[in-house]
Amino acid sequence: MTFLNLPNETILQIARVQEPRDLSALLRTNQRMARLLKTALIDSIFELRAEQMCKQALYAASSRGDTEIVKRLLDRGVLSFVGDGALLNDAVMTLDEAGLRVLLDCGIDPETRDSEHQTPLSVACRHNRLDAVKLLIDDERVDVNSIDLGGRTALSFACRYGHVEVVRLLLGDAGVDANLS
Repeated sequence: MTFLNLPNETILQIARVQEPRDLSALLRTNQRMARLLKTALIDSIFELRAEQMCKQALYAASSRGDTEIVKRLLDRGVLSFVGDGALLNDAVMTLDEAGLRVLLDCGIDPETRDSEHQTPLSVACRHNRLDAVKLLIDDERVDVNSIDLGGRTALSFACRYGHVEVVRLLLGDAGVDANLS
């Protein structure tokens, strides 16, 4: 009998003793394995309490648009491993607009700050991530005029680095105070 023909209960027993990378490989074999092993992979990652694996799992699920897994990871406390302070700042640099939208829709706070007190919007503006900027300024929870430890705003980052389209987008937002920059 081949592995894929084994009963689900047997596959789950085998999955409990596998490393996360092996579970991930199994998960990618077919849809049945993906549905069956998602929870086993999450359990394995949480047992290891590995920050990078948790972040990868969260980003992979959000990139796939898998809100069920993103919510499950959040419910299990993934933010306590990866730190909620700079998670979205990092995601702005890593994920596309659809992946970011999933994180925001699942409840990730768009006003988190990193060690420099920069928000995800500031990071997106500094790195010319136009789609992320659009997404964030459309989110009513985002303060478009937030100031970091250096007294800089999202608009000042966009201006400083010459990101013309981002500057235009920000100046088109009625809430942006150009006098703060």
